[in-house]
Amino acid sequence: MTYVHPNLSEHYGDSPAVRELSLRLNDAVDHLALAAALYDAAALPPVELRRVLRSLARREGAAAPGLAHELAAQRLRALLRLDAETARVMARAYADAFIDLPAEWAARSRELEFSVIKNALHLREFQALTQILPWLRGEESAQWFLSRLEAEEDAAAEPAFALA
Repeated sequence: MTYVHPNLSEHYGDSPAVRELSLRLNDAVDHLALAAALYDAAALPPVELRRVLRSLARREGAAAPGLAHELAAQRLRALLRLDAETARVMARAYADAFIDLPAEWAARSRELEFSVIKNALHLREFQALTQILPWLRGEESAQWFLSRLEAEEDAAAEPAFALA
């Protein structure tokens, strides 16, 4: 049996604003709409913020692999649209939202984030995300980033065309 902290109960703070924000987050069609909803959610008290973001975590956690990858990319790009402090608050609340969800969803979310970073984002986006997601400052992320930089430097060093 999973312990559910009483402050994260589904029935805590069931205000129209929380329901409306949950719907906006889950219905966001792109990272811009999601960023706007996240910005509005930042005004919520921490407990309600976690509750709202838990609906986003559920959406991503229950999605098929391809859709989950797209949703994670959308979420990470939305974080980049926010100021750094608000984005850090959102990222922390998103991580906390997994408290009463299946344990494998949190691990899958982390794997999806790293997959999106490696396969769908630019290096400058990765650099910006290291200021928001502290786990990106880890050894695996740093090694990937350095290898990617070296590969880009090698590609830049090769001539684009050959002279005859």
